[in-house]
Amino acid sequence: MRIKFLNNPIEVSKQIWEKESIPVVSVRVNTYNHYNYLEECLQGILKQKTTFKIEILIYDDASTDNSKAIFSKYKLKYPDLFKIYISPENLYFTPYFEQRIHNFFSTTKAEFIASVEGDDYWIDEYKLQEQIVFLINNPNYALTFHKVKYLNNLKEESNYFQYPQKSTLSNVEIILNHSIPTCSRVYRKSLEPNPWPEWFNKVNAKDIPQNILLTSKFNAKFFKKKMAVYRNHPSSLTKDKHHIKESYMQSIFIYLNLIRYLSLKSKIAIFYKIIYSFLALLKNIPFIYFS
Repeated sequence: MRIKFLNNPIEVSKQIWEKESIPVVSVRVNTYNHYNYLEECLQGILKQKTTFKIEILIYDDASTDNSKAIFSKYKLKYPDLFKIYISPENLYFTPYFEQRIHNFFSTTKAEFIASVEGDDYWIDEYKLQEQIVFLINNPNYALTFHKVKYLNNLKEESNYFQYPQKSTLSNVEIILNHSIPTCSRVYRKSLEPNPWPEWFNKVNAKDIPQNILLTSKFNAKFFKKKMAVYRNHPSSLTKDKHHIKESYMQSIFIYLNLIRYLSLKSKIAIFYKIIYSFLALLKNIPFIYFS
């Protein structure tokens, strides 16, 4: 088995590959009760034009809407593209959620990982092509991300994410200004710790420690184009008061556990974030948490 590439980018829904060919990128879709948004999310993936094979892994945390009907339709139409796991029970606020979702997503053989929540979607058909080609050609970079359109109850806002001014970011800069929307990330799976430390399974959202650990010895690339849409709506977890308070506490837990893996400069940045998160928890300082 080996990785193959096409001469020119073709829409992934129209590509034909040998069954044993290895996907270059695994697209991870985490969803719960996103029936009203799933079609847009999945179409944004299928319309990607690439020169490489992709796979789409969907984890559904026991949705109570009609999401299963959408999964069945896409699995029937694109059996070789989709792998779907539907949890028999909702595990998000339990200790078992991250372990269950990690076990499913870690089955991939792809070298690169892309992420998108079921209520977000991609709008640039060359998003994956651009990010993957950059990573292939620049081995000193661990991950790439880009700007997104932020929709708050269907109204676009421009100042929600505080994006960096630079296109190349160090580990310290990632720690201090973690403006990486999950739906914009593409990163190297080979740079993930294997196995992940035990404390990692206690984290409800892995993106922050992932990004910090991935860039501990490598750079991150920021693209200034808006290539995805990030939704925030009344049912979003990021608007739930319990989730916001939990985010403060989770951040402190994450930063305390990350200290041992980082350089001196990065440790100083981490201490600053611990203090900031603690004050946010006590004084309700506005706090942006990306998931």
